[in-house]
Amino acid sequence: MLVEISDPGLEKGTPEHNLLCDILRAARLPAAPKLLADFRWPLSRNPQVARSAQAASEALQVFMQARLELQQVKSIGCFGAMTGLLASGDPEEAGALKGREEALEELGSGWFAPGLEIILREPEEKARLWQLLKRVMPRWVEA
Repeated sequence: MLVEISDPGLEKGTPEHNLLCDILRAARLPAAPKLLADFRWPLSRNPQVARSAQAASEALQVFMQARLELQQVKSIGCFGAMTGLLASGDPEEAGALKGREEALEELGSGWFAPGLEIILREPEEKARLWQLLKRVMPRWVEA
């Protein structure tokens, strides 16, 4: 899972954390999320370093490739508008990925959902997420 969160983060007991645990349980995945790494953009405060969406996209792809190097991954669940940068360096294209699956270069496939805060606020997003999960779950759930 790649989850876009705002500060202070995904603290245990927060509505976002509880929702993520519920989503994992519904998807028949281990229900206790474990933080593997934290990606923050921009990577440097140096104004000489590129800060464009394309640079963010490339940095996020490299970051994910490094995290997944030693793991077998069938798909990546991406929550939040900016997680779309994993698939595209164009912010408009990245934002339009919600509810879709995309082949991710050198990473397999990814499925894109709105951020946890939006899912909490908008009940219809929970229904859309469930429809998306039903399409992608067969990859990791045996019949």
